[in-house]
Amino acid sequence: MGVLKSCEGPGCHRVMVVRPSLLRRKRYCSKACARRAWKGQRRLPATEFRPGNRLQSWVPVGTERVRKGYVEIKVAEPNVWRRRGHLAWERAHRRPLPSGWVIRRQDGDMANDDPSNLDAISRAENFRRQRLAPAVERRRLSRLRAASHRRWERWRKQVTLGGQIRLPHGG
Repeated sequence: MGVLKSCEGPGCHRVMVVRPSLLRRKRYCSKACARRAWKGQRRLPATEFRPGNRLQSWVPVGTERVRKGYVEIKVAEPNVWRRRGHLAWERAHRRPLPSGWVIRRQDGDMANDDPSNLDAISRAENFRRQRLAPAVERRRLSRLRAASHRRWERWRKQVTLGGQIRLPHGG
């Protein structure tokens, strides 16, 4: 047996049937009505951050982390990180890294941030140098051969169908 109760939603006041066991807890006729009533309200102020409190993941300025092999340093709040190689190059040359330029290490070691090991070059030049690297060229050629072989296999399957040779159109 249910009890009739009015919805407490803003502007709703629908009559709903509520079980006696839920009479104290059931306040809204639907989730949409409850969301409209909660809009702009703080649900549980006791669990909110108070002024001066920080997240558990907060770290101080100067902290180092490794992302994709590069060492980054936190330089400002909130969460402003720069690569250590960029900072070392800027400190050595006493000017900011030009926009659209990258830092390339001469010895290839991403952890070696000695200023004599760092080159600042444009992204286009970096791409050209990367294409000329022997390992990259070997990888490109092997992928090219594999793709060519796949195309040839696909063509061979189309031409020979069940042991019979199927000629292309017009022949």
